[in-house]
Amino acid sequence: MKYSKTLHARTIKAYEETRCNVGDTCKAVNIYRDTFYDWLERYPDFKKDKEAADEALLDWSENQLFNLIKKGNTTASIFHLECKGKKRGWVRKNDDFKDISLQLMLMFNSFLQNRNLELANNVIEIQQEFIDMLLQSATPEHLEMLLKERDKNVKLLNGKN
Repeated sequence: MKYSKTLHARTIKAYEETRCNVGDTCKAVNIYRDTFYDWLERYPDFKKDKEAADEALLDWSENQLFNLIKKGNTTASIFHLECKGKKRGWVRKNDDFKDISLQLMLMFNSFLQNRNLELANNVIEIQQEFIDMLLQSATPEHLEMLLKERDKNVKLLNGKN
């Protein structure tokens, strides 16, 4: 399809509406993916508008993350700190996984021995949040270890109820 200002505008609008998905954009305006990329190289205004849409999506995503942080979502807070707080030491190391898992295990056992079932249950919830957070970055071995530990704690807690 031949480039025109009208098709340019339709394509950028579709690009925004598809959350910057090139394949879905091309289907929506009936052009080939190669055409889309060719326009990026040949037409500076098209490239500029595409990049503006990318930035707008990034802004939207950051706002969603901050909304979760405002609601007290610990995982979102940690994610933000690990991405933006590296200069302040917010860097995850593989050994940290083992240390945190060990601390959670010790806390759980202590609460269970003292019959504080509410706090023991809270530790299980923290373990689950930790597992959810690690799904994107932990090794399979770390995840397997954490899942086994969490499942063991759930069984122990259920036996105490």
